Amino acid sequence: MAAWTEYGRTSGSAITSVLAHLQNFTRVPGGPDTEELQAQAMETTKRVLGEEHPDTLTNMNNLALTYRNQGRWKEAEELQAQAMDTTKRVLGEEHPHTLTSMNNLALIYWNQGRWKEAEELQAQAMETSKRVLGEEHPDTLT
Repeated sequence: MAAWTEYGRTSGSAITSVLAHLQNFTRVPGGPDTEELQAQAMETTKRVLGEEHPDTLTNMNNLALTYRNQGRWKEAEELQAQAMDTTKRVLGEEHPHTLTSMNNLALIYWNQGRWKEAEELQAQAMETSKRVLGEEHPDTLT
């Protein structure tokens, strides 16, 4: 725990960083489960930094994508929608993290066969990205 403190306070960024690095071990047979580590990271940053902190929102996005990759559409959608709504409110509708959350939710809609909702959200994210970041920015192009 000492490595997770800065100036006598628990550092959420340090916690997030350590837990993110631990995820590399999930590729090792017998290593910890990615979903479990992501859930721990999300709960820890929520408790330490608050539900609206960017690190918490990033951890929510990561766990939602893991649920998506597992085909757990309902859980993925609920968590991703919560992350997107909070990111939009806290960081603003044009922030790159908000645009990433929008794209992630659009992917979940796409995987569920909800083509129209996916297309509308993806188009909104792309148009905002073009306007804010520029047409040739890597985030706009991907």
